[in-house]
Amino acid sequence: KIKFDMTFCNSTINLNSKYLIVVGSFGVKANADRMLKHVQNNGIDATLTLIRGLNRVVIASTNNEVEAEQLLDQFTHTFNEPAFILEQ
Repeated sequence: KIKFDMTFCNSTINLNSKYLIVVGSFGVKANADRMLKHVQNNGIDATLTLIRGLNRVVIASTNNEVEAEQLLDQFTHTFNEPAFILEQ
């Protein structure tokens, strides 16, 4: 398993942060649960939350836009999987 290095970010996911790194948004909670399990099985701390009517799988949070971009780049380059920044 590859460890997602979040040393420059608070490793605790704060859903009240301005920027969330999201690896999946699903209308069906069962699909979100599957993605959550997938990322957790790869050694990534993640959480599931309902935002704007969609179940979001969140792997990181920050209040700093540059840090959010760094986290996104790190995740996508390490795992070659899509993700995006959700600004709240």
